[in-house]
Amino acid sequence: RRLATEAHVAVGTVYNYFDSKQAVLYELTEEYWRSALQKMQSTVTGGRFSVQIRQIYAFLLVQMDDCAKLLMLNLRESGETLREKMAVVQKNIQAILFERLQRDRSGRSDVWDGTLTQESFVHFVLMNLLTLLRQKNGDIDTLVEIIERILY
Repeated sequence: RRLATEAHVAVGTVYNYFDSKQAVLYELTEEYWRSALQKMQSTVTGGRFSVQIRQIYAFLLVQMDDCAKLLMLNLRESGETLREKMAVVQKNIQAILFERLQRDRSGRSDVWDGTLTQESFVHFVLMNLLTLLRQKNGDIDTLVEIIERILY
């Protein structure tokens, strides 16, 4: 009802575009994260990958305490649709991290081989970053130090 009121349309009109309240919340959550990741791209400016990870952590921590928390708490059904949408967000973050790692020219050139690839390293960093974000009081310093020791 609130969405319809703010959009200046009848409640029934909203349901011409969405099957349910959950569908509206899924769409709002997806749009929220799309917008947040675009903002993150312009906000995170550190040169070294390790510095960028610290900035990304701080940015995402704020985003998760903001509107996203309310949206996700209102999603009663945490079925496949939500998991799929959050998997897309994670893939987008991973792509951003990969691109930023490749742009960092200050690291050692002998780091990557058949065992440790840039892709596997970015996946490792992302999984640890997400774990720290879920904890909300995670020690980003340890992750940054690991990155520093591996890359530089």
